[in-house]
Amino acid sequence: MKTKIIFSGMIALLLVLSFVSAISVDIDVKPIFSTGEKVFFNYTIFSETSKNIEYSSYVQCPNAPEPLLTVKNAVLEASVPFTETYTYMSSLGESIPSQECKATVWIEKPEQESYWEYFSIQTNPAFDLNVLTCKDVDCNEQTRVFIKNDEIYLNYNSTIDDLTVIAIVTSPSGSSEQINLPGSFSADEVGSYSLQIGASKQGYENVLSYLELGVIAEEPNIGYTPVSELTGEEKEPSNLTVPIIVTVLIIIALGVLIYFLIKKRKTRK
Repeated sequence: MKTKIIFSGMIALLLVLSFVSAISVDIDVKPIFSTGEKVFFNYTIFSETSKNIEYSSYVQCPNAPEPLLTVKNAVLEASVPFTETYTYMSSLGESIPSQECKATVWIEKPEQESYWEYFSIQTNPAFDLNVLTCKDVDCNEQTRVFIKNDEIYLNYNSTIDDLTVIAIVTSPSGSSEQINLPGSFSADEVGSYSLQIGASKQGYENVLSYLELGVIAEEPNIGYTPVSELTGEEKEPSNLTVPIIVTVLIIIALGVLIYFLIKKRKTRK
């Protein structure tokens, strides 16, 4: 009876010791990071007993670069917090879209355990930009091909207002000029013009777009072809055509009649 009591007591003591000696991890991370901020989190690993551990810390974001995973070793002293900092990005760039991420500490040894906290990154929102190249100031006639010495008008459509839009126009000879949109420039050279357009507004991502225009020497000369030639329609027959056809048919009919008469006489003989 005493043996059973002692055995039960030992089991209970082992369970208590294993519980007390378990590792705990506290993660301290800001709820939101904005453009230009350093993305990081602090974490504290604690154990009631001294032990060696293998662990890694990292950030998981669905639409951002995946960090290099590094496994570290640490010696935990009994009841002494072990605090470290993990830096994911030194500066949050505008190209990273807004999303929810997870700060994680993974304990590999002595036992596998995972701890995490969620946070958000909020970058500047994007917008759409549609650049228009036109033959008139109101952009009623849009085109990408112009005649030499034409005035080329530039404008744009966007999902937001009050944009600052600038175009760098490079001519076929390589010279460049800057134009604020809406604006225009003269097509002084024959060839291909390249345009680099940048649009910006405070609180939004910058937008860049590229396009090319063609300038030709003169308007293409397109010859005229009669509709009858395109459709293959024949001309109306002249007034002489019908009598000629009737005459030919009469001659053929007479020839056939004479042939049968001659054949009939030979048969009587």
